[in-house]
Amino acid sequence: MASLPGWSKRIKLTSDNTKVDSDLTHFPITAFLKSGNGETTKVFDEVGANNLKIAIADDAATPVQYYVEIEQWDSSGKVGVLHFGKSGETLPSASAKDYYLYYDAAHADNTDFVGVQGSTPGKAVYKSDFKLVWHQNSLTTTTTEKDSSNSANDGTKKANNEPADAVGLVGRAKDYDGVDDYTTKTSAADMAWGTGDYAWYQLLYMDDYTNSASANVFTGLLGTDASHITWGIIFITDNHPTTGVRRQFNIFSRSSADAYKSVWCGTARTKETWYLVAGKRVGGDLFISVNGGAWVAGDTGANKNWGANGRITTGSWYTTGTPPTSSFFNGRIDKTAVLAGDVSDGWIKATYNSLNDSLLTYGSEETPVTTKRGAFFMVM
Repeated sequence: MASLPGWSKRIKLTSDNTKVDSDLTHFPITAFLKSGNGETTKVFDEVGANNLKIAIADDAATPVQYYVEIEQWDSSGKVGVLHFGKSGETLPSASAKDYYLYYDAAHADNTDFVGVQGSTPGKAVYKSDFKLVWHQNSLTTTTTEKDSSNSANDGTKKANNEPADAVGLVGRAKDYDGVDDYTTKTSAADMAWGTGDYAWYQLLYMDDYTNSASANVFTGLLGTDASHITWGIIFITDNHPTTGVRRQFNIFSRSSADAYKSVWCGTARTKETWYLVAGKRVGGDLFISVNGGAWVAGDTGANKNWGANGRITTGSWYTTGTPPTSSFFNGRIDKTAVLAGDVSDGWIKATYNSLNDSLLTYGSEETPVTTKRGAFFMVM
């Protein structure tokens, strides 16, 4: 097998093709460096806090190096979260694919391919369809929520440490207090997609919800135009009008003050549990997916255009008020992403498995052995 020249150590990362239903091009894969994931903690033993002395490549005859975004790097706790991807590269469904995580304290910083959130290599992990990627991981205590995509849609939190930093499913998350916390991006003119298709997803963890039979909503994500809510993910505690099932996630679109279209997840959900909740609008029709399940169709003809003065908000029911004033989310939000275009069943399934650390398996540390014919890596 080929190796990336100039690196002293590596660990194999192997995709599980049973978690990938169709070939996915330029798909962002998440790798978790932690105890129990092979020998990935040895990366920290080698490079310490210098997280630029790493690389990820495939095992092709001439290895292709991937771009890497560092979401978390805790060298003392030996925990890290990396996202990697590259335009034109495919995650296959028919067979597993091997990648290698290289690391070497003596190697030059790999700034061409590795970077933190907002860096050039970090943004290259995500295809251009991504219009917003918020990891919601509190890089700092400031009011800025950094956008990891190429769309430069940084968010603004209510205040420093509001929402506060918390443990997430993928690294760190934001803890919304259910009283007045929010994160918003206003005047997102580059999100003026009109009647085009788009999708969105979040990792949500509810600390609490009401048992009220009223139409009380707990908002994870909302997109609005200048006058009213356009689409979003909400959690509704009252009974479904037909099935009577309570406590459901709901994807909806609103074309006027009182004209709603929606799709329900169909199953009661509980607090203190992580969910990947996704919605999409394709050809004007609405769909929902929970925890990577196949898209479930709902109302049709929800053709509300995205307004030129559109805004994105997480954690509150945000229409035209500044700041938001109602229906605040009580819980943690780990990921928020918005994509232009359709998203397939295979894409959302692989996203769920990648973010839940069930897409990759992790190997042992390998070091090079020199022979008369060159060098190869040996598992130690």
